[in-house]
Amino acid sequence: MFNNTIISSGKDRKKKKSVIRILRVLLIIIGVLVLLLFTDNAVYRFRYSQMDTHSGSLSKTDIGRAQTAFDYLAAHGEEIYPGFSKAGIDLIIYNDSYEFLICSSSESPEWTLTADNALPGKRIYRRPAHNPQAFAVYTADRWVGSMSTLDTLNSFVFVSMSGETGVLGYFIPPQLFSTDSEYYTGMVIHEMTHAYQAQQNEARIRADMSIGDINRKYTGEAVFEELLQKEGNYLQLALDAGQPDEIIKYARLFLDTRTERRTAFGMSAADIHDEEEYEWLEGMARYAEYMSSSGSSCLMRKNLGNIAQKAVGQSDDRYYAMGMAQAMLLDKLDSGWKSTAFSDTFTFEDTLAAAVDL
Repeated sequence: MFNNTIISSGKDRKKKKSVIRILRVLLIIIGVLVLLLFTDNAVYRFRYSQMDTHSGSLSKTDIGRAQTAFDYLAAHGEEIYPGFSKAGIDLIIYNDSYEFLICSSSESPEWTLTADNALPGKRIYRRPAHNPQAFAVYTADRWVGSMSTLDTLNSFVFVSMSGETGVLGYFIPPQLFSTDSEYYTGMVIHEMTHAYQAQQNEARIRADMSIGDINRKYTGEAVFEELLQKEGNYLQLALDAGQPDEIIKYARLFLDTRTERRTAFGMSAADIHDEEEYEWLEGMARYAEYMSSSGSSCLMRKNLGNIAQKAVGQSDDRYYAMGMAQAMLLDKLDSGWKSTAFSDTFTFEDTLAAAVDL
């Protein structure tokens, strides 16, 4: 009896020692991870603190990245949209203090020539930045794409992330939110697509520029959100399907669920119009962004194709994703869909409905 007690006590001590060892190892691992995350964050903070996002001129790297976007469109623009490669879309690249217009020529007095022939056949002009936007801008008698420099973009995202998360921001890997050069090319072409939309149908894009905060009146409606997420799931299933009949089946379920949601909540013609127009406006551009950034390895680019996940968020970004998804489905079902994509009457869902009924 006495010996059994001693043996039992010895086993308990061994178990306690084993647990303590395991806890020590776990604490060491956690400590190392925290140190690595903190160090990684500190390195990025230092790197971004050294970036000049107020420079009065574009760096050679900035100019090279702009050239990459022009070169991509020249080589592959027709694969994105007919006529895109020959549309002559110019580009504004901006930082926190200046906008730089990269174009063939400019006669506008608001722009000052800063460099000539820095890019083959193009000049670079400058003006002070007054609330520059990543979109399409009408300037010097034409529509141009507008996008920040990559350093300005990454610095803004990093500072915003740090401000919103406070101390926790030190333990979030900045790589999760940073943009690489390949994805940046796609983002630039996204904005140049808006300029191409305006070039092809100026009245439509001017009207659509006022659309935003889609479905704000349904915020908090659980069933509304559930049906929208089902739409995203069906689009995802259609994109992932391998056989034409499966693609058509899920595309029809997407369209049926969309009709069900709109009917159940008595959505007005104006509300439906806003959904359709926003998918045209941003879905067209997101599609071009996706097509032109396939070489990227950054997380944001990898997540573009996760339509089901994008549909869960309650921001307008889900319409970017669902518009892009419908464009990608039309590539599989109707190779000629782009011929009418810039007309007044084109909508993704109507064109998709016609495609699945053929």
